[in-house]
Amino acid sequence: MLPTYFLAHGSPTNALEENYFTQDWLNLTTELNNHPIPEAIVIFSAHWHTPNTLITANHHPPTIHDFGGFSNALYNCQYPCPGNPELAKAIKTLLNTNHINCELSEAWGLDHGSWVLLKHLYPEANVPVLQISLDNSHNDLHQHYNIAQQLKPLREQGILFIGSGNIVHNISKWMSMRQDSPINWAVEFDKSIHDAISNNLFEHIADYQQLPFASEAVPTVEHFLPLIYCLGLHGDQHHQWDTKGITHSDFGFNNLSTACSRSIAFAGSLLSP
Repeated sequence: MLPTYFLAHGSPTNALEENYFTQDWLNLTTELNNHPIPEAIVIFSAHWHTPNTLITANHHPPTIHDFGGFSNALYNCQYPCPGNPELAKAIKTLLNTNHINCELSEAWGLDHGSWVLLKHLYPEANVPVLQISLDNSHNDLHQHYNIAQQLKPLREQGILFIGSGNIVHNISKWMSMRQDSPINWAVEFDKSIHDAISNNLFEHIADYQQLPFASEAVPTVEHFLPLIYCLGLHGDQHHQWDTKGITHSDFGFNNLSTACSRSIAFAGSLLSP
């Protein structure tokens, strides 16, 4: 069985750079080499949120440059992997059978929350990739967890799931901070989530707004949501998971001491529902 990863994707420029983000991903490739090549990769990216659940069904998903103001070299980056429309149809059927509103889409491809990571993890672009959107009609994080729960059987069919976002994500605050500004708010919130995962305290995560510094760390939820999908893919219906199978990377900062990186690997056996 393949692990499930929650990865901080950071800036689109990570596609071309070598830094602590990309070092995290390089470390993962060593672990991935101990597993069979995935039948497909399914990604929950912070950058695709829709009023219901959509699944990319392209034969050849386009590389989406969903950003502005960067170098031409970044816009010239392509990730020409295949899609898997048949798997997309199977996921749609699985979710619809479990009363989850889900549709196929060829209007999207791979946004930078997906292809920036994949250029490092699978540079040959030889594994089919799908994205599943984040349903922004759900305000209750339990509902997102439930969607992921329905997808658990696919983990035993050679599917690699990746949640791509950030535990802490506040661009405007980072941009306004001085290099020597205190970052206790980011460290403390990240630690609270880390501790909640380590101690099977899903309600603390689902009710993250009540945690100290939540408004600074998670001003909008889209970068946080992919973590919930990873927890749902690993845990059971009672929001319990095998904490022995969960590992965390270090909390890191860029040269402005304002951005954080956290990779979480959910490995081990599936818990019984």
